[in-house]
Amino acid sequence: MQRIRREGQQEMACSERDRRNQDNNTQIATERAHLQLEFQAERAVDIDIRQRERQHQESLHPIPTSSPRKRKFNINRACHFNGGSTDIQTCLEEEHPKFVQATAEVPPPISSVTLRRFFMLSASTSSTATTPSAPTKLSLRSKAPRT
Repeated sequence: MQRIRREGQQEMACSERDRRNQDNNTQIATERAHLQLEFQAERAVDIDIRQRERQHQESLHPIPTSSPRKRKFNINRACHFNGGSTDIQTCLEEEHPKFVQATAEVPPPISSVTLRRFFMLSASTSSTATTPSAPTKLSLRSKAPRT
């Protein structure tokens, strides 16, 4: 009889402990969810503040014109939004002559066909370097392009 009573008390104690553990786990999960929401809200505010600061800094100090992409962006912005010419080429010539000069001095890219021909010819001439009639790089340019 006492054994049955002890087992019943143990079962009640276990169920009470399980219920408390479940309540604690629910409370912990709720607290975690609240903390996570607070953290996400603070992070969103921090990101917004950083974006506003960066925009403010960019308005005070324009983007440096170190790369061609940024340079083009700045020139486009300057031409279109500062009341300049809507024609980019005219705007560039009027307001940014150094940029126009620098881009005009860039040589055109070499085609892959020309490079392939040059390397094939240079490979064949390196094996027969003593022959005076070996084709040179200049002879490649003088040939008419194939159609």
